[in-house]
Amino acid sequence: MLVEERWQMIVNMVNSQNVVSVLELSRRLSTSKVTVRGDLREPELAGKLKRTHGGALSIQQGHTSFEPHFSQLSSENIELKQSIGFKAGELIEDHSAIMIDSASICL
Repeated sequence: MLVEERWQMIVNMVNSQNVVSVLELSRRLSTSKVTVRGDLREPELAGKLKRTHGGALSIQQGHTSFEPHFSQLSSENIELKQSIGFKAGELIEDHSAIMIDSASICL
């Protein structure tokens, strides 16, 4: 099978399933996972899919597989996030050092 044929098959599978893992692509195309990972580069550069850790996502109109924008996430479940923050604060002992990442819940 030509590489261009694999690219087209990958794009078709991703578009029909919305999300496909490297393992599934490897099995369906009878090729190695390393080959599949390499094959995902060209369709992504062509704007036909979005590579992710472990697979690929469709970028067809109407698919909502991507994570919402941070501003949207930070305005959702505010009360729950605040209660989690207060509880976490109770667990921190005096003179402790903590690390907080950039997730919306940490805001």
